[in-house]
Amino acid sequence: MKVPRIKVNLHVVFFCGLFGILLLLAGFLIGFNLLPYYVNNKILDTKVLKENTEQWNVFVKVPFSFEFKVFLFVVKNPEEVLQGAKPVVKERGPYVYRLSRWKDQISWNYTTDEISYYEYEKYEFDQVASGNLTEDDNVLVLNAPYLSFLYTAESNEETSSFLPMIEEALPFIFADNNSPFLTNVTVKQFLFDGVKLCPNGCTEDGFVASMVCSKIKEKLKTTKQMRMQGNDILYATFYYRNMSHQEYFTVNSGRRDKQAIGEVTQLDGAKYLKSWTSQNCNRVQGLTSVFPTKCSPETKFQSFSADICRTVKFEFSRSENMGKIKTYRYKALNSSFNSTNENSCYCTQKTLNFHGQSGCLYDGILDLSTCQGAPVMVSFPHLLHTDLRYGQSVTGLQPNETIHEMFVNLEPITGTPLKLAKRVQFNLFLRPVNNITVLQNAPEALVPLFWIEETVTLPLKYQDFLERELHRSLLIVNAIRYSIIGVALAIICCCIFIFLWL
Repeated sequence: MKVPRIKVNLHVVFFCGLFGILLLLAGFLIGFNLLPYYVNNKILDTKVLKENTEQWNVFVKVPFSFEFKVFLFVVKNPEEVLQGAKPVVKERGPYVYRLSRWKDQISWNYTTDEISYYEYEKYEFDQVASGNLTEDDNVLVLNAPYLSFLYTAESNEETSSFLPMIEEALPFIFADNNSPFLTNVTVKQFLFDGVKLCPNGCTEDGFVASMVCSKIKEKLKTTKQMRMQGNDILYATFYYRNMSHQEYFTVNSGRRDKQAIGEVTQLDGAKYLKSWTSQNCNRVQGLTSVFPTKCSPETKFQSFSADICRTVKFEFSRSENMGKIKTYRYKALNSSFNSTNENSCYCTQKTLNFHGQSGCLYDGILDLSTCQGAPVMVSFPHLLHTDLRYGQSVTGLQPNETIHEMFVNLEPITGTPLKLAKRVQFNLFLRPVNNITVLQNAPEALVPLFWIEETVTLPLKYQDFLERELHRSLLIVNAIRYSIIGVALAIICCCIFIFLWL
């Protein structure tokens, strides 16, 4: 018995098949282009800075603290160094602090779609995390204010010829700290409380001492680490940052241009700094607390740091899972602190190198004299990625990319930072200074003062929330994407079957 064939209109089969093919193309277009674009746009919407949103609340006050670690470099052979021996240093730390950040005095400029604010910081010593180390520990480190003063006086045409007279006044200017080394200073004094200079303004210690202290007072506005306390001048590394604010930031809110969210546009009302030798390097630009979305291994971005008056560029390093979340790690370029080739505009020639010569410094360190008002050199910790001549001038350093690189781990779809580490080291040249007896036999070296590590890992409750939201979004996208493609393939297969069966 023959099975009767059902009469089917070939035109209907053809148009159904054509519809299936068009639906399949639409599925790929919608599922892999339009829908991801829509989702990314919605993610950007959540990052736009506007009041009464979760993003705004986090922007105004970070709901968790950062971990701020300080590693000091204790000089083990100070007497031998002054006789020409290579400095031997030993890292001591970390001294751990809890760092809180919040913004205040916020103002809007709706014409330019920008927000201006001061960012405040608060440091609280964490004794538990610091272990046996305390802020009352005595340390023997390089005397930054003493050496900075002498280097500045030597390079200044007006004061260089007075160095013999200045040497006689040094005991009055630096009192108990009249040495290239701080020999009896606590960690708290070095970091926050301050080391005393110019006691009572040196008003009763002779003309030269009084004149020098008057000149130092004039520099208080441009040197962040010094301040007045009564008639004394105090030098402290981080006092100016604690329970205080620095520059007045202006950033793009992203309301009109979502791709510009968090871009710094001005500092203290100026679009350009006056620290470097070209407008390109002086331009205020780069990201602050917001990172790019839809990241890939090809993504590159730059972050602005007011502490060093410039941007730092980041590039892809590797993929890394944090719990259930896949992240991309971006690290600061190895050449970040170079002042040659493409970074030549950071060569200010303001500070003599450890040979006592002017010119661009060897790669790997950045002269902050035009930024912080003192001839301090910034580098990666333990002189990582610096010219070998710097590392060979001192003993005791062990550079290691794993623990000394600067990086941020971003969730690639949302650009949410799950972990970041800002790591920089501050150094000073040690060398002979004309007409200063105590330094006449000093070696030529770049000596580290300390390095800092500012880290934060997104708390687990925020990671879990991010993972749930990402899972839900991806589930919806995949459901729509593959439903359309599945229906289209089913229609095409049915049409092919019917056509072959006829």
